[in-house]
Amino acid sequence: MTTFGLELEICANKTKNDVIDTLARKNIPITLSQKHKPETGEWKIMHDISIFCGGKNKHGKLIANDKTKKTYPYSMEIVSPILTDYIPVKNLFKAMKQSDIVVTTNRTHAFHIHLSNDNLQKMTSKGMRQVTRFLVNFYVFEPLFRHLHPRRRSLRSNVKYLNRQKDFDNLNIFNDYSYKYLYDLFNPYRPDENPNKAAWIDRRYAAVNLQNLDPNKHARKGTIEIRNHKGTVSLDDVLSWTDICKKIFEKDTDARILSKSIFNKKFTRCTNSELSKLFSSFIMI
Repeated sequence: MTTFGLELEICANKTKNDVIDTLARKNIPITLSQKHKPETGEWKIMHDISIFCGGKNKHGKLIANDKTKKTYPYSMEIVSPILTDYIPVKNLFKAMKQSDIVVTTNRTHAFHIHLSNDNLQKMTSKGMRQVTRFLVNFYVFEPLFRHLHPRRRSLRSNVKYLNRQKDFDNLNIFNDYSYKYLYDLFNPYRPDENPNKAAWIDRRYAAVNLQNLDPNKHARKGTIEIRNHKGTVSLDDVLSWTDICKKIFEKDTDARILSKSIFNKKFTRCTNSELSKLFSSFIMI
């Protein structure tokens, strides 16, 4: 069974404690997070230094909200428990809508998804083959996903920084590859886009982050993390993107082969329109 977790970066009109109190009164199990606290089955409110509210970023530059000119001062990240269906997500959004909590997003925010199952938790060969399939197929469709999101999210692209194209082309989705091999291939060291920052940036800042699979990592989650969606407070956006990622995760089809079968050409030569048709066929198989 596929399990998933969500991370929503937002600005709110209430403090973290006020949001927790308000949602708790709506029967949402939620608490203020403590770092590395064991999974409790509750939603968590976390502090994240990368989330900026109040209309300015850390450099004092004005940032615009995505949906409204209204600015709310309290930054936070809402993190779900381990989920198997969408009911808790719908209940959370319903509770916020029925209360006086108002949330917005801006250009500094993102929406992340974690995917896992028993095989990834145990780091079995079957689990790593599923990781390989996901990475291959996500890579095939990433130009289409990038087209649907702002350019600022495309800077986290795996496509842009995969400089071992031949190694990717030779990947067999039914072969066994080590965590290190896949990590080095899909989360390589890469230079920062900002010349004022360090020469190399954290390797987790990629469309698909594999660091949580590291068998030597402290407080290992055993998940793959999809990071390329912009911040959102839309339930429809959250559910649809999660559903897309779950479907890719659960497929054992190779989209590279499917591209040659349908269009008689390599996926890298497909237009976004063709990739869209390819994706529809991929999902239906």
